[in-house]
This record gives sequence, structure tokens and C-alpha cells, in this order.
Amino acid sequence: MSESELVQQFFQSPQPSAGLVPNLITHFDSDFLNAIVHINGAKAGIWNAGAPYDEEDRYQPFREGLPLKDWGLAYNQGELLQLTGYSNTLVFGNDTLIVDCLADEKVLAAAEQNRSEMGYQDLTEFPKLLQEIGWALVAVGGEEKNFGLFMSSDENRGYVRMLQSWCHDRGRLFYTVSVNQDELVLTAHPAPLENRVQAIREQGIQFIAKMGQWGVPVHELQPHMDELIKHIAAQQETDV
Repeated sequence: MSESELVQQFFQSPQPSAGLVPNLITHFDSDFLNAIVHINGAKAGIWNAGAPYDEEDRYQPFREGLPLKDWGLAYNQGELLQLTGYSNTLVFGNDTLIVDCLADEKVLAAAEQNRSEMGYQDLTEFPKLLQEIGWALVAVGGEEKNFGLFMSSDENRGYVRMLQSWCHDRGRLFYTVSVNQDELVLTAHPAPLENRVQAIREQGIQFIAKMGQWGVPVHELQPHMDELIKHIAAQQETDV
């Protein structure tokens, strides 16, 4: 998929305000979310959605009108950071925004008044909002929403720099988006080759070990690796 097509996958607005703040877009998974909260030291919460566990650790999902701070409870943090079950549905299946669970709800509610059906990634006032709440994360990328758009205030741009380093240390590609002469520009930042090779080795070892646990020895895997790579490459060409 070309960068212009990716822009259309990530944003529906031609000039989203996300391009005016420090930002990073990369594959959205639990590792990425955990890296964010580790870097900024916050407990994350999902706006605007109720946390599934109450103060007595009882599972009561789909409740409404709950305070954002309830996401800070231990069971709710575990649910969110693993991105499984209920939280996975909220993040990838709905229009939500991940923020510090102690963020001012009045500020978030006011910002939501500027949100159209295009979603949180197309909010018109991210610079103003992030000055109040510090950072935000939105799932983007078409129907699957398998990318994460992380944004910070200018004061917290160090979070973005640390996440950029985190991505490249793990062989990950990330994008940045900016506005240049009223044009939205998406820039790809591939990880250095040695980091990508290291990621291939680490992930490959895990895959081979898993197959071994399932009773598939290495000598049976080898003949199928070229076939698998060709199949994936062909699928990627079809997706472009």
C-alpha cells in the first residue's frame, strides 16, 4: 500500500490537527501500549467507555456513566494492557481514545463536541486538547484499525522520541505525519537493518520453538519456509 493510500486509511480529514503535534504511527498491539505507559508512567484508560471491573473486582462490562479513573483499578489495567476480550473490542471495534485515566473528563467532553463521524483521529483541536491531557492514543487504519496513532503535547514530545527509539530497537517501522503547505505528509521511518535482522531472529526462534512444542521438528519446517514467504509476499502485493 502506498503512503498516499495509508494517509487515507489513517485519516478522513485532509488536514487533521494530529499533523500539528508530535506524533508517531506504528502497529498497534499490547507491546506498543505497554511501552507507552512504561514511558510516561501513567495508568491508561479508554474514553469514552466504562471499565469492566468494579472496586470489588467484579466483572460487570458494558456499564455506562462510570468515571474514567476507574480504569486505574488493577483488574482494569490488566484487562486494557493485554488488549484481550472486552478491551480489544472497545479499542479496535469502536471509536475510542486511550488517555491517562486521570485526565480531566470535562476537557475530553468539550473536545468531543468537535468530533464528527470521522473519528477521534480527525479531531480539529488536538494541540489544545493535548496541552490539557498530555498525550493520547487512537486506533487507526481502516476497518481493522491495526495501527496506533500516538500524540503528545509539545511539552511531552520526549514521549514520542522515546517511542521512536523503542520501535527501532525492536525492528519496527513507524510513520510520522505532518502538514506541509496545507498538504498532509506521511513519512516512513524503517528500523535500521541490523535491528530488523535481530527482530527476524528473535521472532523466528519463538516461532520454531512453538512449532517444536506442537510436535513439528525443525527439519519439517525448512522445506515450507520459502513457500510461506512467497505466499505472504503475494498477499501483500494483492493488498497494495
